[in-house]
Amino acid sequence: MVDMAVDSFSGSDANGGADWNDELATLTAAFAAASSGDTIYLRNSNGGGFLEQFGGDATFSGPTAVGSRPIRIIAVLSTTTNWPPQESDLVVDQLDSDVAVLENTGNNDIRSDGFNYWRGAIVKAGAFFNDSRSQCSSIFEKCQIHYGVVAGGSRYIYIGATSSPAGPWTLTLIDTDIVPSAADDAIANFHRGAKLIWRGGSVLGSSVNEAFVFNEGGSAEVFGVNMSIITGTIVSVPASAEVAIDALFHRCTVNALATKVVNNAPMSIGRVRFLECDSVDNVNNAEISDNEGDVFNDTGITMVGGYSAYSADYSLKFVTTANVVPIIRPLRYLVGKINVDLSSVRTFVIPFVHDSATPLDNTQIWPELEIISQSSTLGQIISGRVSSILSTPAVHSASTETWNNTQGMTSENKQEMSISTPISKHSVVYVYACLAELSYAAYIGKVSHS
Repeated sequence: MVDMAVDSFSGSDANGGADWNDELATLTAAFAAASSGDTIYLRNSNGGGFLEQFGGDATFSGPTAVGSRPIRIIAVLSTTTNWPPQESDLVVDQLDSDVAVLENTGNNDIRSDGFNYWRGAIVKAGAFFNDSRSQCSSIFEKCQIHYGVVAGGSRYIYIGATSSPAGPWTLTLIDTDIVPSAADDAIANFHRGAKLIWRGGSVLGSSVNEAFVFNEGGSAEVFGVNMSIITGTIVSVPASAEVAIDALFHRCTVNALATKVVNNAPMSIGRVRFLECDSVDNVNNAEISDNEGDVFNDTGITMVGGYSAYSADYSLKFVTTANVVPIIRPLRYLVGKINVDLSSVRTFVIPFVHDSATPLDNTQIWPELEIISQSSTLGQIISGRVSSILSTPAVHSASTETWNNTQGMTSENKQEMSISTPISKHSVVYVYACLAELSYAAYIGKVSHS
């Protein structure tokens, strides 16, 4: 593994890049000489950050073999003289005047192809294009990625491989900003099962119509990112996408005008979760969307003595799509995780309310418990669903619980589901509610047990 010096003011590509007395002038030349595990340090000894401009596409190819170490590209302060640089020489963040700038003046692509680590860089391009043919990834820490303006076209980070064979391509952003320039841009475009991990940073510049577009499947884990500028759709699944997706947004700032999920592909499979994401400091906020419907915290219709946190009462609102199938394919969500002594039989009760004069039965809504069986370490599911597809359904009992703000319902119907456990040697019970009535809404209250 070799350390290489690049100085856009005093360097020359005729040098070898061995230290600050032998520095190269361009990142392009350094990449041509670099191999797996090497580190490239960028500075501009004339003051300000490193700068390299391109008139056309620029590709920085790191290693692609499984188990390879990344090529590391690290911006350092213009006053740095240490060789190799020390921690105190690092650019502080993406707003520092000494960040490295890669600018494509022709609005073409800048491409990180392979396993590369970037720190303290601003990438300005028509699009930022990430592609791989193997099991590798790129990491950006304390960087900014800017999109150029292209008439009649959109720009985005392309995550994944453009053609087979495709490995599990991962893009990781740490304290990194993305700066789109037009509404037709997107934050990320997912292909061939690619994965995005984004921890800290912001979306700056322009709002976008569609932020995260899952064209060919993939997954996203987004934590602590300010997305308040986005007023369009955050997660979009195109009509042509028959794919599996898994996206988690946790403790992000989300504009109240934004649409969280638009799924135009009824054959897609997957789940999108927004946990503690809101335009204000609402730690209770949660919304889960999958092919069977949505589950989210509702602070309007709530059960007296129900769920409450941080001085806010809420219920879990289930809203199904037409994709649920009675008995067989419900919208299923965890409504409680309870520690209780299971050395004797326990009964769990889930109250709910819905707007219908007709009560629901156990083909339409039912409880399920997950426990560890008494005789082994295997998990066991206890279901309150009708016992077989030909069995006579059982209507759930009426509930005496009191609910707030139900005056807007035409026919308030309060019911409860109950289910009992067998004796178990373990004490943790996972409680689920399952709603399988087509295009229907039900509000779930707090689970109790006896």
